[in-house]
Amino acid sequence: MQLESFSSGYWLAGGVTVDTHEGEYALMDETLYDSLVQTIGDPLVGHIDGLHYEFIPTRNVLTDRVAVPARNHSTDRELLLLLAK
Repeated sequence: MQLESFSSGYWLAGGVTVDTHEGEYALMDETLYDSLVQTIGDPLVGHIDGLHYEFIPTRNVLTDRVAVPARNHSTDRELLLLLAK
């Protein structure tokens, strides 16, 4: 995972895959979450496809992945994770 400055307010999290799931909350791989908290702080707020999410760390998401509610996103295109600075 690489953080690249995207704009004055966001980092682009390169190498992170965004999946959708049927749940209500935005989830993040626990190891990735811990690493990002050490780098940019807590809470981790992401901007995906025009919506903001505060991520919850979990072991139920694959390595270097996040999962957001499917009801908010089309699954036929790649979603990018931007993290608030």
